[in-house]
Amino acid sequence: MFGHFIEGESAQSKDIYGVTHYFIYCIHMPMFILISGYLCKNKWSSKKLIRNYIVPYIIFDLLWAIYSIIRNTEQLKSLNILYPTYVYWFILCLFFLRIIAFIPKLDTLFFPLSIVALLITSVIEQQQWRFLSLGRVVLLYPMFYLGRNYARNICERIYLHKRICLVIISMCILVEIILLSSGAAPITWSTHDYPNSVGESVLKLIFIVITLCMFCCFSALLPKKQTILSRWGRNSLIVYLLHPFVVDMIKIVISKLHFRWDTAFFFAVFITSVIITEVLSEDWLRLLFDKFMNRLNILLRLND
Repeated sequence: MFGHFIEGESAQSKDIYGVTHYFIYCIHMPMFILISGYLCKNKWSSKKLIRNYIVPYIIFDLLWAIYSIIRNTEQLKSLNILYPTYVYWFILCLFFLRIIAFIPKLDTLFFPLSIVALLITSVIEQQQWRFLSLGRVVLLYPMFYLGRNYARNICERIYLHKRICLVIISMCILVEIILLSSGAAPITWSTHDYPNSVGESVLKLIFIVITLCMFCCFSALLPKKQTILSRWGRNSLIVYLLHPFVVDMIKIVISKLHFRWDTAFFFAVFITSVIITEVLSEDWLRLLFDKFMNRLNILLRLND
């Protein structure tokens, strides 16, 4: 979420704060995919897949397109659900990732195939790559696969080695800051954007390893008990669906007040993103959302 605050002029800064902005933007989406794989345990029915992913995707992708047209930031052509707008491609990707994960043998086979496909992505037309976000499925599947099949075991093995975890996290951050500050990669190189060369594809693979290491080490450092993060995870869908609208409205206010992106403002935005997550993850909001979706699913005959 924090990454959506830093688009535009402030994201072009080349000082240490600009690099830090890059770092946080690049880390959050791959981490979401990795966590999604980590939490992906049971196979869902086709009805559950449609009501948990496809229906919310269609509703909120269209809502965002309409909102953008009203704001004059997008054209009418954005009302095309075959080419996801803004952040809602993520839900569509999860739909395909979860299907692949529970098709016998395809899960394991698709892992090396996705890496090979990533390396040759630059020879594929971008329009084809963006259709239904299938290119992003290929790009992000290694992250999802590692999260689902290996992250839990790694976390358990390193849980008692706190100092080693801190060293690994520090090394990962250092490597990424070096890559970003050297100009080796643009802001979204590590997440979901189209790679323009084999070199960029290799950088994405490197970042997959960095993200896996950081996730496992962070998990090992957290206490094994229920925390505020448990509620954030439980209500992550509603947070993800609603936060673009909240963040965009805050960005409008920021742009009108002409704040300067210095150290104090950087941390103020970071705290604001945490507050937004906390507010949107409240159980009452999720219950309200579920009530609306349940009625819609009954209407569409998608209820169990």
